[in-house]
Amino acid sequence: MGLKNWSGKEKGLALEEFLMRRPTNFNLYLGEQLKDPDFAEKFRKAGEAWDVAIQLASLRKSSGISQKELAKRVGTSQQQISRLESPSYEGHSLILQRHFNL
Repeated sequence: MGLKNWSGKEKGLALEEFLMRRPTNFNLYLGEQLKDPDFAEKFRKAGEAWDVAIQLASLRKSSGISQKELAKRVGTSQQQISRLESPSYEGHSLILQRHFNL
């Protein structure tokens, strides 16, 4: 059971409890780091960015349109759509998410 399988309070587990179910070195390290409020907040925001990227790509694909077509519809470039669909991109926001209401 990896970290990618944890989704919020799934089955009533807090992230720390989830990590301790399979105490790998990484899970133990992450559990320690999450005790730092600043790190925990950055980790939470990174998870939200990942969710936005995956949702945007999924909605676009389920609508049957390409990145190029979406870009044309919203007045931006295909490269920008690609960045927004990348979980590593740090420019996600709720305003952008609302802008891409497919």
